[in-house]
Order: sequence, then C-alpha cells, then structure tokens
Amino acid sequence: MDKPDHKHQIYTHDGQTVRWKQMMTAVNSADIVVVGEIHNNAYGHQLEAQMADQFLAGCNRAAIAMEMFDRRQQQFVNLYLDGSITARTLEKVTGSSNWGGSPDTWSKWYQPIVDSVLRHRMQGAALIAANAPRSYVKLARLAGFDQLQQLKTQGTDDFELPDPKVDDTRYREKFMNLMKPDSKIGQTKKMPMHRKPMDYSSTFRAQQVWDATMATSVVRALKTHHKVMLFAGNFHIADNGGTTLRIKHKQPHKKIVSISILPSKHVGTFNKNDQGHADFIIYTGTK
Repeated sequence: MDKPDHKHQIYTHDGQTVRWKQMMTAVNSADIVVVGEIHNNAYGHQLEAQMADQFLAGCNRAAIAMEMFDRRQQQFVNLYLDGSITARTLEKVTGSSNWGGSPDTWSKWYQPIVDSVLRHRMQGAALIAANAPRSYVKLARLAGFDQLQQLKTQGTDDFELPDPKVDDTRYREKFMNLMKPDSKIGQTKKMPMHRKPMDYSSTFRAQQVWDATMATSVVRALKTHHKVMLFAGNFHIADNGGTTLRIKHKQPHKKIVSISILPSKHVGTFNKNDQGHADFIIYTGTK
C-alpha cells in the first residue's frame, strides 16, 4: 500500500499528495482516529478494511468503533467475537444487511472491518458499538431532549445528550444548508410555493444525539484501550463535524487524526473546496 493505485490518491489537508505509508504513520501515532465515509463508496470500503487491519496490527489493545452498530447491539457483537454466533447471524440480528444502501452490502463492505478485530483479538482488540439506537434518536426529533433526560435520570445508558457547552453553531449552519430543498446534496425537488419552508431544528436534535453518543463511545473506549479508530458517515467527521467536535471537546489534549474518504471522478486532482476538510483526504474512483 505504499504506492496509491489508480483507484485512489491521498492528500493532506492543504492538498499535498502523500503515500499510504506516510498517512498510516500519522494514524499510528494518534490516540484517536476518526474516519468519514460515503456509505455507498465501494472503493472506499476496501481502503477502510486495510486501514483498520493495519491500525490494529500496529498497537496492542486498540479498538475499532463503528457508527453502524448501536449500543444495544454490543451484546451481539461480543457474541460474534467470542465465536458464539456466525457472521450471518450477526448481520441478521442487527439488521445490518443493507448498510451502504443495497442488499447484502454489509458482508462485502463492513464485515471485513469486524473480522479485522476478530483476527487481532489476541492483541486485545475490541469492537465498540458506538451509535445510539434509532428509537432514542427518533424521540429526540419528535419530542425534544426533556423526555430523553428523564430516561437518562432513570439510568438509561443507550444514548447521550449533547453537551450544551459545545458550540456547534457552524456545524448547525452546515446541516441546515444541506437540508435546503435546493441543496445538491439534500432534497432535489423544489418545494411548492404555497408551502412554508420546513424547520429542520427537530432533525438537527436527532443529529446531535447521534454525534454525542458516538463521541462519548469513543472517549469511553479510550479509557480501556490505547487507541481508538471510529468509522462514521463523513458529515459527522469532516470540517470538524459534530462527532469530531464533541470528541475534541472531551479530549482536548489527545492527538486526533481525521480522514475523509470521498469518491471522485478526478482522483488525481485536489478539489480546493476540500481544503481543511480533514487531516487527510482520500479520493477514490467512482463505481
């Protein structure tokens, strides 16, 4: 992996090209690594599996955290790693088959990361189910944080509430722009003139619960493991996204490396709009 092939090229935050080995040197020197993916990027998933395997091989008692599992599913993850259930059973009981947007993409794109942890179990590797269950995220959107706070008071540990001390104003603005009807990434259909613009504040509350839960899951894992690598959707990670922002708030003195893996039709040309997007930006081919 020293030499990028035709499917990908690695850049630093300011657009300088680097080799895989240089990037992995930075990764292996970090306490926390956050990797942002585009869920349906087939080439990107190939790189993630290699990245996870080399990360775990380079450090005893390292952990991989994944957005793709929620905290309630940790028990199933542990059963698989202990050899009590098969990979197919893990996929079925967690409802993970169509992660990435297509049927059976889990086994091709995400199971290789899980199996990297399995291969390095003797070195103390762990897999952390990092996300909040969707029922709590939905409650945040529909009813707000007060009801979730009641559940926390009662001892529920399946999710986290966002720390109000974290200033996520810029992240919120980016999120709201993404949700605009004319956004190229968000909705594509024009809103009828008689309809009022939607208030996406409730949807952003759900996003905050996702971010706060994943960030806390990473920080907790660092208490029992030497290093942690998180895989999550790129919006949570890039441009000091909500998860990255909250990890940095909780761990201001730790070395954190961010990586964005993006599909591009022009792998060999750095997009100036991506400057500062992450510590490392990897363009892959499209497929």
